[in-house]
Amino acid sequence: MNRIALLVTSIVLCGSFGCSAFGNFTGIVHFGILTFFATIVAFLSDVFVAPALMLVTESKDSQTRQHRAGCGVT
Repeated sequence: MNRIALLVTSIVLCGSFGCSAFGNFTGIVHFGILTFFATIVAFLSDVFVAPALMLVTESKDSQTRQHRAGCGVT
């Protein structure tokens, strides 16, 4: 997984939505702040949660494949 690309994309998105936090319209300000923090949470979950989930599902998937191979099921 290319974490630098994820980081740069997240920084650009946070910067662009963060600029809307300085607007005059309250709805746009709230939307900008919410999207700013949602982008940070998405980046953190891409970096930390996704690899952990891949490891968990990979181990279960490999166990299922080994069981099927042992039973002669393809």
